Amino acid sequence: MSKLDYGQLQKFIQQRTELGPEDRTASRPKTVRKSAKTNEPRERLKDHHSEDVANLEKKGRNAAFDLALKSHLAKLSEKERMEFGNAFHEITDVTILQMVKDFDEEHNKKSFIHKRLEPVGKLLRLLDQFMQGVAIGIQSQPEISSIVVGAVRIVIDLAVRFVTFWNKLSDMLCQFSKWLNILQQLSTTCRDKCNGILQEALANVYGDLLDFCVRSRSIFVGANGHLRKYNNLRVFIRVQWNGFEEHFGGIEARVTKNLHNVHLAAQADSLDDQKDALKKLGDLVKIVTDRNAIDERTNFLEWVSKIHYEEIHDEIIEKTHLGTTEWLIRKELFQEWFNSSSSSTLWCHGKPGSGKSVLAANVIDYISTQYALSDDIGIAYAYCNFQDTATQDPRNVILSFIKQLSWKRNELSESLRGFFKAYHGDARTSNLATCKAQFWNLTELFKEVYIIVDGLDECQEDARGRTLELILDPSKGREYNKGEKTRDSDFELTQGAALKTIVISRNEADIAKRFKEHAAFILRIENEDVAPDITAFVQGETESRIHKGNLRIYSQTLKEKVIEKLIAEADGMFLVPKLQLKTICEEKTERDVEQVLGNLPQGLDEYYARMLHRINTQAASLKALAFRCFRFVLYASRPLRIEELRDALAMTAPVANRKELNLYREADILDACGGFFIVERPSSIVRPIHITIWSFLENNFGDMNNERVLNRAKAQEEFAIACILYLQIEFRKDGPCQDPQQLHQTIQSNPFLFYAAQNFDYHIAQIPSIHLGIVQSFNKLLAGPERPGDEGPDFDRPDRANRAIAAILQIRLLRNPFDPEGIRDGFDRNCYAVTAATMLYVTQLQGVRWLTREARWPIPQAMPSIHSAAAAGRKEILIELLDKAVDVNAEDKYGVQPLYYACRYGHYALALILVSRKANVNHVSSKGHALYIACSKGYSTIVQLLLRNDAEVNLPGGPFGNALVAACNGGRLEIVRLLLSHKSVIERSPLQRFSALHEAILRGQKQIVTLLLENGADVNETAMEKTALFVAVESQKEDIVRLLIDKKADINVYHPTDATVLHVAIRKSRNGQGETKIAELLLRNGTIVHGSKNWNPALHAAVEVGSMDMVQLLLRYNADINEVAEDGATAFSIAGREGLTKIGQVLIGNGANLEEQGIEALTWAAKGGHVGMVRWLLDIGVDVSAGHGLVFAATTVMAEEIQPEGEPRRKTRIEETVELLLDRGSIHGPEALKAAIAFDNKRVVEIFRERGFEEDAEE
Repeated sequence: MSKLDYGQLQKFIQQRTELGPEDRTASRPKTVRKSAKTNEPRERLKDHHSEDVANLEKKGRNAAFDLALKSHLAKLSEKERMEFGNAFHEITDVTILQMVKDFDEEHNKKSFIHKRLEPVGKLLRLLDQFMQGVAIGIQSQPEISSIVVGAVRIVIDLAVRFVTFWNKLSDMLCQFSKWLNILQQLSTTCRDKCNGILQEALANVYGDLLDFCVRSRSIFVGANGHLRKYNNLRVFIRVQWNGFEEHFGGIEARVTKNLHNVHLAAQADSLDDQKDALKKLGDLVKIVTDRNAIDERTNFLEWVSKIHYEEIHDEIIEKTHLGTTEWLIRKELFQEWFNSSSSSTLWCHGKPGSGKSVLAANVIDYISTQYALSDDIGIAYAYCNFQDTATQDPRNVILSFIKQLSWKRNELSESLRGFFKAYHGDARTSNLATCKAQFWNLTELFKEVYIIVDGLDECQEDARGRTLELILDPSKGREYNKGEKTRDSDFELTQGAALKTIVISRNEADIAKRFKEHAAFILRIENEDVAPDITAFVQGETESRIHKGNLRIYSQTLKEKVIEKLIAEADGMFLVPKLQLKTICEEKTERDVEQVLGNLPQGLDEYYARMLHRINTQAASLKALAFRCFRFVLYASRPLRIEELRDALAMTAPVANRKELNLYREADILDACGGFFIVERPSSIVRPIHITIWSFLENNFGDMNNERVLNRAKAQEEFAIACILYLQIEFRKDGPCQDPQQLHQTIQSNPFLFYAAQNFDYHIAQIPSIHLGIVQSFNKLLAGPERPGDEGPDFDRPDRANRAIAAILQIRLLRNPFDPEGIRDGFDRNCYAVTAATMLYVTQLQGVRWLTREARWPIPQAMPSIHSAAAAGRKEILIELLDKAVDVNAEDKYGVQPLYYACRYGHYALALILVSRKANVNHVSSKGHALYIACSKGYSTIVQLLLRNDAEVNLPGGPFGNALVAACNGGRLEIVRLLLSHKSVIERSPLQRFSALHEAILRGQKQIVTLLLENGADVNETAMEKTALFVAVESQKEDIVRLLIDKKADINVYHPTDATVLHVAIRKSRNGQGETKIAELLLRNGTIVHGSKNWNPALHAAVEVGSMDMVQLLLRYNADINEVAEDGATAFSIAGREGLTKIGQVLIGNGANLEEQGIEALTWAAKGGHVGMVRWLLDIGVDVSAGHGLVFAATTVMAEEIQPEGEPRRKTRIEETVELLLDRGSIHGPEALKAAIAFDNKRVVEIFRERGFEEDAEE
């Protein structure tokens, strides 16, 4: 912004008056500005930190130490400072210790509550001694001590109230005792020793303790100052507590580093009088947890199990009616099982639809409430689902148990480390016996382990037996493998903990037999047990549906009658009244409701029969749709989402594109199926309403002459044809997608595409005999472009590489297609060159004998390329090719060798084979090299393999420049650590756009940023002329900004385009939408707020973006409200230019000089047509004629707004502004008229003429 130069404007107007109207319009400028630099000296704000230092030094204090402590206090809000300060006076140590003593006595009988009176008392004494030493060192005012002591007292006071969290919180507090015990002895040396490192460490520990108190308080106290309430402890732990535990881990890491620095500094200072403290400090530093162990645990938890039973649990809890299912907890048999001191098993069985899964969820929450934060009590659970085979697999179940129990351990046991190394490191799959051994060894680390399994009856019978063997027979499990090795491991079993197992299922014969043999507690769910819950359920659902208008009942009598009827006929099952209520809701009047009430089905089978009858009596097209839907839902290789099912059902004939599909609506599909299926939210998965539907359909379809409805072969044929036809639509015509966004859009636009590409071969392989329709459709798919005279694809001509097939294989290589990040990880732009033969070799089709016999498909003479074999993970084909002397380092048309493809798709075994056959590990192509791609995709075992075989760690190549930057971009912490241990260079090379540090910041990878800085990364290194701090502020990564500031990043560095980091933070708050937290963080740490010749003052930038919050923040940090920028502007004149009346009012209220700046603001406001701003300025006393606002307003030609037809024309803001200035008595009318004529501003000229001004009037 520059000053509005009236003299320059006069010259321009004079020139313009000599031109005709057409010439004026053609040459009209948008703005008229002149850069006016003032030569007058301006006062600048002094750095307030420097002023503080000077004042403190005058008082004889250690200024740096004092300021370091105060910087921690500055991070507190005013409310927190006041509350902590008050607590110092209101809550005494005597009061706290009495509370802890009472708590110990009250919970003396609970084994999971540890007595804490003595350690808490020790903490309070050490804290007092430590703060005395600090106070002596800086001769500081009492506030520094009182606030942190008060904060600790508040945390203890809160922790005592929350029994579940007491042990953990008090353990964390007592951890500070270990640190304070030594540091309080060393803190007194601050008076005599001036070692900066020692003082910095002491101040940082002070800050860490304060930070801990603030964060722990926020867990239990909301922003309103009231204690938080939670209905579900597990959700509370996940949302509030887990993040805090992770934060405490960061505190431990920081304190560890500070202790190490203190130890070195104290040794350098030769503190002879503190030898004992130094020895203790050295010992403490040695036993600190290794960061590698922490990362190893994280990687193990990510690897060991991909089954997310917790998501299933959360969905069930959300559907649970408040106050139900508690009867089971009160049962004497349950309490006997729960309180037994040795291993015991409880089998709880009931009829279908009796709410067993909800019971299981309630049991899980009950046990979690008791023991969620007890380190010596383990809890693991599983929900089996008959439609999801992954949840039934005994190996998956036991691995999930291992993962859940490992959550309770801070580090991995030696046995699990060996297990992880043996199988993850070598990319092998562990067998069930090995997993069982690991599970039992893990239970040894606990006092008790609770195992909850729901839906065991939904597993196949053989899976049930193997699952029960894993968890029901501790004695057999302990005998297993004594002196005998499992088939593929060396892991020995040990004596386990007390194992408390509860299984909830239907009463199936094989399950009942096993539990009776095991002498388990057996509890049958009786009708009277669930009757109160069913009553609450029926009443709640009825009220809810009436309230939503779904149930048309208006009289209280009828409502009570409906509720009574549903409860009476429930027969101990929730599902029956749920289905009956759905039937009642279909009626339109109360009379209809009364009629149907007397004719409701009795029991599930009768209800299912009526639903099936409804299907059979509907229109033939809807009946066919229903039975086709049955087959697709029941025989899909995995549960289908409703979007996938809609497209699959419509895929009955070839179409050019998806728009030609005759899609059914979701509601129409569900209605046609008679209510047999539901769509779960938010997953959109289509599922049967209950597992009993499966057996009912099998028993009844044959009797009703619909034997082909559930015919497996027919279902597989339909599925195969639907998949093949879907793969022929237009998405393939351009070949593979060229970027992840395009691929994501393609999959989003074609919902059935991923399923079809991944599973077409699975369904073909399930068909027992030849199907000509499939052969013809598949021939067309493989043949690519039409070839007259050919009956099918040419398998043996590699020159006929089919881009359509390549597009399909590109999708098959994806692992998670529903997440943009998953697509980015699995995306390959060019995919390897393919032929029709490739499709046979990389899918299950190779084993389908009728394709090559009855269909007369020739077995391809041309083997697939070594590159496609490596990419598809076909080990046997790769070995065959290598044995035939195919070059291990052969390059495809993209210059890529086979090793790259094996590494790209995570095929460790193939990479190992290729390396052993002398593959070139350092070959660089246009895509990069093997190490680069393995680091980018996160395959740590392959990275280790390559490094062991002399891969060059700093080899340039790939879009990001080298392997380290690629790993940072992908957030691969373990791999970054590995590369650094192999001397990877952190500094940016000329070939790299960003450094590793910049890339990690862009991806928000705080742990990687920390690791890089600890290994020597330059915190102020630039890339694209931007430092790391610039990038962190631009990407709004507050935690990383804080980290970089702590690492002494330059917060006042200048960028030619973006000015300072503070200016970047201000721009992110544009229009008040952004956060001010980062800006405040910068301000707390002394960033410059005033302007210079290179940048405008920060306050000016805040006004320009219109952020009231940012303006007020800068004013709190003493920004000069009247500072004049290099271009002559002030914050107030900018507010006038932008028409920001409210910000202008704030500026005036905080001392903006209206007398000096009001005229400039009025002129700018008038030129911009900001009527409200102009009116306000005139109202507060700015002279309407002192400036030339009217003249500048007349130069602004403003486009007219689009107005509704028939309404009178609305005036533009400029017209309203001109009239307002004239009404208020501006004397510049004649000059303004000339300006309006010069700028061809016809509407404004009319205003002047209407008011009697003449064009040739004299000035």
